[in-house]
Amino acid sequence: MKNRAFKKVAAMTMSVILVCGFVTGCGSTGSETVSEPATEEQAQEPAADQSTDAAPATDASSEADGYTLVWEDEFDGNELNTSDWNVETHEPGWVNAELQRYTAIDEGNIEVSDGTLKIKPHIEKITTDDGEKEEITSGRITTQNKHDFTYGRFEARAKVPTGKGYLPAFWLMATDEGLYGQWPKCGEVDIMEIMGQDTSKSYHTIHYGYSSGDGHRENQGIKTVEPNGFSDDFHLFRVDWEPGKLTWFVDDEEIYTTSDWFTGTDDDNQITYPAPFDQDFYIILNLAVGGNWVGYPSDAEKEQMNDKVFEVDYVKVYQKDTEVYKAAEDVAERPVEDVTFREPDAEGNFVNNPTFTEEIGLDRSEKADPNNWKFHFESDAFGSTYELSDEGITLLPKTAGSVFYAVQLKQENIPMYKGWEYEISFDAYSTEEREITVDVEGPDRGWIRYFEDTPVTIGPEKKTYTLTFTMNEKTDANGSLEFNLGHMGTLAPVTINNVKLTHISGEEITTETKTIRPDGNYIYNGSFDQGDKRLGYWEIEDPENVSVTNDHNVRELKVVVPEDSCEVVVEQKGLSPIAKGDYEFSFSARQEGGATDGVTFTVAGKEITPALESSSKEYTEKLTFDSDVAEEASNFEIHFTKKGTYYVDNTFLGESALIKNGSFNAGLSGFTPYVYDSVTANYVIDSMNGNENAFAITIDDTMATDEGNAWYVQLNQDGVTLTEGKTYKLTFKAKSTIDRKIAYSLQEYEGEWTNYSHTEEPVAIGKDWKTISTEFKMEYPTDTNARFNITLGSVGGDRITDKHDVFIDDITLEEIN
Repeated sequence: MKNRAFKKVAAMTMSVILVCGFVTGCGSTGSETVSEPATEEQAQEPAADQSTDAAPATDASSEADGYTLVWEDEFDGNELNTSDWNVETHEPGWVNAELQRYTAIDEGNIEVSDGTLKIKPHIEKITTDDGEKEEITSGRITTQNKHDFTYGRFEARAKVPTGKGYLPAFWLMATDEGLYGQWPKCGEVDIMEIMGQDTSKSYHTIHYGYSSGDGHRENQGIKTVEPNGFSDDFHLFRVDWEPGKLTWFVDDEEIYTTSDWFTGTDDDNQITYPAPFDQDFYIILNLAVGGNWVGYPSDAEKEQMNDKVFEVDYVKVYQKDTEVYKAAEDVAERPVEDVTFREPDAEGNFVNNPTFTEEIGLDRSEKADPNNWKFHFESDAFGSTYELSDEGITLLPKTAGSVFYAVQLKQENIPMYKGWEYEISFDAYSTEEREITVDVEGPDRGWIRYFEDTPVTIGPEKKTYTLTFTMNEKTDANGSLEFNLGHMGTLAPVTINNVKLTHISGEEITTETKTIRPDGNYIYNGSFDQGDKRLGYWEIEDPENVSVTNDHNVRELKVVVPEDSCEVVVEQKGLSPIAKGDYEFSFSARQEGGATDGVTFTVAGKEITPALESSSKEYTEKLTFDSDVAEEASNFEIHFTKKGTYYVDNTFLGESALIKNGSFNAGLSGFTPYVYDSVTANYVIDSMNGNENAFAITIDDTMATDEGNAWYVQLNQDGVTLTEGKTYKLTFKAKSTIDRKIAYSLQEYEGEWTNYSHTEEPVAIGKDWKTISTEFKMEYPTDTNARFNITLGSVGGDRITDKHDVFIDDITLEEIN
């Protein structure tokens, strides 16, 4: 096999054809192919720096950099200015398993005095219906919908509290999470986070990705000063956010910069860079107490809690001229990395250092070699370590952690070729019988599993273990072979040696056919927000006549037909095959100086010519295919036939059903599973064991112990239309390998999360399929973006620690009146 190197760019093509009848002047005849960058995280930990001098940036220095002060709060009064700030209230456990209740302005946790903002944690005993309990409160303020910013310099001068369990933060969140989707699709910029147990270290991070859990990515820089440096004195924390680049500073010293991020639903549906960091964000100041990352305060720390404070001297925002940002956004490009596929050794082994004769490094440390083994542990398994010897590597867990990968040995950059069958073999033993979990995943692809998490039972006798799997996903140069020891009920050490991963059969599959998009759409980039110039999947023969607008994040295909005798055709060929049945084709369109019948859409031979108006209007057509349409005939075309300017957006071809793909015959298309970070769960579309394309999820532990966090595991479909006054019937099947309860609803997406279907009571399921059905009347205003939800976490507050499978199938929603 030859070594292969290529640029990491996922090409997307779609044709644009200009046809002229004996008339010149319709534009150039050249062609342009645009591409969308592929995914690759850029994360690093800079070397520690002992500089502690606080040297706040002045307005003059910002002006010299081309910035103008656009907003500030120096907290000079004696109360919080609520025309600038919102005070958010939230119950304990709202996010990240935190302890605090965020309080209202009059409860004492938020104070402005002596020229600073003070956010104070507080602990006290309170009496409830369940008896006396401990309550921790704190404060959180935001500028959402009062001061929102796209790009700029954001800075705050602050001092943080010391003590385990405190997490003060100065950060940015997207004003409209609906633009690109819920976190992490929407993006997050952490200008400063500091853990109270180590106030010598500040964290500077962006969060992004396809989905929470395995789809979440982060890039992070770290600044280290002398012990307690950030709690002893005020320091200046800043981020400069420009199109395609974020740079963090502490006391005017550059700490970290990154330009590498993405958003979308998957590798084939990434939104045009620099999304998600090209939209309005708002400022947040808060002090969290406890949580998955920072840990929890001890009893001794709780005794001192009422004396602690997160203090902020001021917050300032500077921006450059709008034209400067627009020009930079137009040329912003995601970094493209050269990727080389690793070659196997003479015995065909793709694993480097298989007998551990060379030193390895801690994950994300300076000594970590990307082509060697890395030892990883989560914060709740701190103190875990390893030893190298003639026997190989011995992994020594200190604590089990809360997730199975809390203690992990991994090697990345192992090539995974689609279609290949691989064999993993290794020697292993322990001091007692115990399990380890082996997997191969794709770190650059949302940690997708190429080889599912597979338990292996080992014991005191050294044995050789062999596992095989077939790579069914797209070829990936960066596969990660992982041995996991965390959260398995034992701290017994594990010794591993002679690790091999070899190709045993199969040829690489290099051809890729189009599939139905995750939202159920047969058309790629139908919203014109993907790829270079937002024209991903389009091959442009006349770029002067075809473009995409971008006015305050509103994107439309814009086509200018210069003469009546010129026809511009925009098309996608070879869509996913269209099965016999009923479909719905929808789009929005308008014209300026054109003809009302100047655009014709063709879907697999069926023509639609709407009556266009000067303002944008949504159109929907029902299409019936009496027989299957093969891939070569599954073409989509837009014909612009008459002189004028035309705008088209949101082209969508999908099943004619209120809930799309309820049979799961198109995989997960239309559905979004959700698994919270602390939960270990894996899901597939199962066509074995008597199932016919059922959604199947394996849950190790639902983790939450209260009803308020039952949402830790979900299956969702957004975009369901419910019309006021109409009556609906919802039906689906469910079963589980153990007796348990699930919950379901058709609900408002965000906002008040109104349960439209009034299905508040949990449903008990067991080992046999159970048909669940309800009828309801839509008693609220029409909602075109309702969510269908099945909740699979700790329903009723009952934590399930037994590993089990849940199956869902045949989801239908019918209008019955």
